[in-house]
Amino acid sequence: MDPHLTELQDHYGSAYRLSHPEPDTWLAMRRDDHETLKAQTPFELFDLLRQDHPQRPVPLGRPKSSGQP
Repeated sequence: MDPHLTELQDHYGSAYRLSHPEPDTWLAMRRDDHETLKAQTPFELFDLLRQDHPQRPVPLGRPKSSGQP
C-alpha cells in the first residue's frame, strides 16, 4: 500500500473512504453523504480534507437504519 494513502487513512479513514485508483487520482468519499473529494496528489487531498472535515464534520458510527439490512 502507498505510504501516503496509509497516512491519510490514519488521519481520516474513520470519516472518509480513501483511495488512489490510478496515477494522479486521489479520492476521499465522505462516509455520511458520499460526496467525493478529488485531487491529483496526496498533498492536495490532505489539504482538501483539512478544509472539509472541520467545516462539515462526518458523524462517526453507523447511520440510523432505514429498515433495510
